[in-house]
Amino acid sequence: MLYRFLFLNLCFVCCLACGNAGPEGATPPTPTLETEVLTPTPELPQAPIERIRALYNTTVKALDDKKLQKEVLLFECDEGPFLGETRYYANDQGDLVLVEHTFSAGDHGGTTQQYFLDGDALYFYFEDQSYWTFAQDGKTTIDHSKELRYYVADGQLIRCLEKKWKVEEGKKLAPTAIQNQAIECPELATLEEALEALKVRRSGANNTTPLALCD
Repeated sequence: MLYRFLFLNLCFVCCLACGNAGPEGATPPTPTLETEVLTPTPELPQAPIERIRALYNTTVKALDDKKLQKEVLLFECDEGPFLGETRYYANDQGDLVLVEHTFSAGDHGGTTQQYFLDGDALYFYFEDQSYWTFAQDGKTTIDHSKELRYYVADGQLIRCLEKKWKVEEGKKLAPTAIQNQAIECPELATLEEALEALKVRRSGANNTTPLALCD
C-alpha cells in the first residue's frame, strides 16, 4: 500500500504542466477533522489533539473567508490516463497552509489528497478515494468510497483512521453514519516525500523528472 501511495504521488506530480494564481475561485472540499474520535490516553494526550483542531479551524475559516492566496498547477500524463490539478493555498505571510492534490483516471473514479501545514510541518492529512464498479447484474453500478485521516504531532503520526463504504445505485448512505477504524500508520517520511515533491514542482526547481513514471 505504501509503495502504491508513493508511486502514484510521484507519477502525478512529475506531469505538472501549467498554472495560474489568484485569491479567488472555488475552494477545495472541506474534510471533517473528526478529532472527536481521538480519545485522550496517556499515549495520546489532549494537548496535541487540541492543537491540531485549532490549526485546522484557522485554515478552514481562512478558506471560507477567501483570505488565502491560491496557485493552481494542472497536469496530464503523456502516456497514461491520469490528469488533475494541484492547488497551493498560502496565508498573508506567504506560508503554505494547505496543499490539495486531485487526480483521476478517466471517469471511473478519482482521488483527492489534502496536506494541512503549520509552517513546513504536516499536522493533518486527508485522502478521499472514490470509484465505481458494475454490480453482478452487469447493469447497475456500485459506488465505492474510502477516506483516510492521519494526525501528526511532534514529528510523529499519532493516529491513523480509515472509513470506507459502498452504495448500490439508487440507494443512499450518509458517510457520517460510517464508523472510523483505527489502522496501522504509514511511514511519515512517505507522506513528507510526496508533499515535498509537490512543493518542488510548485517552485519550478525540478523540470527534469522523467515522464516515464507516468507510464
